[in-house]
Amino acid sequence: MPNSPFPIPPFPIPMHIDSCLNPKQFSAVEVKSKIPDLAALLQQHGVRVAYFLGSVFENSANSLSDLDLAVLPPQDLRNWLDYYNSLYSQLCVFFAADNIDLVRLDRAPVSLQATAILHGIPIFNNREETEFAETVLARYADMTSWRKENWEATRQLVRQGITGEINMVNPNRVERFVFLIRDAVRELQGLNLEAIALEDYLGDKSTKALSEHYLRIALEATLDLGRHVIVSTGLGAPQEYRDVGRILGEREIVPPELGRELAAMAGMRNVLVHLYWDVDYALLYEIVRERLGTFERFLQHIFLYIERVN
Repeated sequence: MPNSPFPIPPFPIPMHIDSCLNPKQFSAVEVKSKIPDLAALLQQHGVRVAYFLGSVFENSANSLSDLDLAVLPPQDLRNWLDYYNSLYSQLCVFFAADNIDLVRLDRAPVSLQATAILHGIPIFNNREETEFAETVLARYADMTSWRKENWEATRQLVRQGITGEINMVNPNRVERFVFLIRDAVRELQGLNLEAIALEDYLGDKSTKALSEHYLRIALEATLDLGRHVIVSTGLGAPQEYRDVGRILGEREIVPPELGRELAAMAGMRNVLVHLYWDVDYALLYEIVRERLGTFERFLQHIFLYIERVN
């Protein structure tokens, strides 16, 4: 997405009220009856996936609560503010009300995405909705152990007070992650892909399988170690793998460019785990040949931070 002088908000922002009408009491029956026409309106705006969620559907009586609509906008969207203004204005007219909240699914945390899928009312029943749900729920399941550790760290932070600090780094877990990373990297180096042409690599089923297996282990152990350090020292609560590199970079635990590289590697990890039938082996080949040093740099910066807080 091109740079903009305005920050792009992940959640609804106030818009001009003069293009809308008044707040109203929504009923679940009324809103559900409008789904076919609403689907047509959303399709005109290129919305790929959409869900109703919130208290309107939880209460049998009419509700003065906002009508919450979560949408997945077009992939090539360039200006969210203009898009939001246009879609929101038409929704106000469509529902004859202005108490409507739009949530942008592609910028929402995975927990909110999962809530929309598991508890929301889908507007479309199509292939994109199915694929979106499968991808999100797989990522959400990944985070089960994370959510538990995030909660334990949050409790410790509350006990320490607003300005308190915590250090719950578990040396045994750190050692385990480091062993997995170093062992996997050694195995990848042993494949000697520098001496193998891409065409030969792509035709070698055994080497492809080994590189995929050990790169997945290295990536998962790296991201799990980063997440453990973030949570156990109170730096944040990553909601998914791509948050790890971002938080480490923002907190200056690793250099910004390394943080961005870790975030990108989280995407490769998700492919290796959840989309193993669609692996880009040419990219995997490039990573193993040229970017294994990323793991060593990550460990160096992580241990500098651990030593600093201990």
